[in-house]
Amino acid sequence: VSAADTPDLSLTTSVARMFDDCESLTAITAAAKWQLGHVTNMDSMFAQCLTFSGAGLEQWDTSRVATMRWMFFFSGVQVNLGGWNTANVLDLYQCFGNTRRFTGEGLQAWDVSSCVDFEEMFCQAELCAVDLRAWDSKMPDGAKTVRMFARCRTKSMVEDPYVSNTWEAHVAY
Repeated sequence: VSAADTPDLSLTTSVARMFDDCESLTAITAAAKWQLGHVTNMDSMFAQCLTFSGAGLEQWDTSRVATMRWMFFFSGVQVNLGGWNTANVLDLYQCFGNTRRFTGEGLQAWDVSSCVDFEEMFCQAELCAVDLRAWDSKMPDGAKTVRMFARCRTKSMVEDPYVSNTWEAHVAY
């Protein structure tokens, strides 16, 4: 199933659960044209979209988004999200948990200085191997990072001996 329309989302503040559990969604052909400048909530937007690659999402305006909780949980997303403005994101709980093909490409560029919840962000992710050392000095003190990388199938991002001691506490398997 492919979503081909371009809905008027110019005044929408929430796209939470928009495609949640849409296992047969493969593409949103006009995704790059979506106007998301007012959206603050992307909770579970693509959760359980197993065949969705995410093509077109790279160009989205995420500058006002506060929550990306479960956004790609158990999905097939495999796109570079490095161009996203994440300066206002507060909640990344399970954002990429159980992803099947997501490598994490581009995440090192994210501004995570406002985020307070990274709990289980990559829990059980299969391919995510991005180097997130740049986040080490940007994460706010007191941010929840419990089981951030728990049971990741690719642990190279946190097993590197260069990774600072602050990351070691977040790698509960």
